Amino acid sequence: MLQRTDTSSAATRDHNPGGELETSSERADDRVADVQRLAAAVDRRGGVPEVSTRWVHENQGRLRLVDVREAAELAVHGKVAWSEHVPLGRFLAFAEGLDRRAPIVVMCASGGRSGRAVRALERAGFTACASMQGGVFGWRANALPVV
Repeated sequence: MLQRTDTSSAATRDHNPGGELETSSERADDRVADVQRLAAAVDRRGGVPEVSTRWVHENQGRLRLVDVREAAELAVHGKVAWSEHVPLGRFLAFAEGLDRRAPIVVMCASGGRSGRAVRALERAGFTACASMQGGVFGWRANALPVV
């Protein structure tokens, strides 16, 4: 692990959960790379930016995955373990506290509600958001894990 003893540098260093020290510019570079990855994967053929379930799975940890289904649906069809559950009715209030430049992917059962949520995010000024194609049904069809 890199130890820093010189406090005269202009770079701010924070301790992250992985035990490594990194500068704020390194975190910013990582965020830019994550946003660029999302932008490169987006398909806009249907008017709403979408990314594949496989892409979301491969980019776990580089984006925020928000599931807008109702609680009863989670019980029936399962949940992506690392997703955040925020029912669609509370989604916009939840989104008010999010960074409008950070990569966010929204999912639902099949893509309809997540598409509406992404359009609302875009109207609110979010610049790196997409719907997950096929929702949890697409996720399961690709044999990806649910809990």
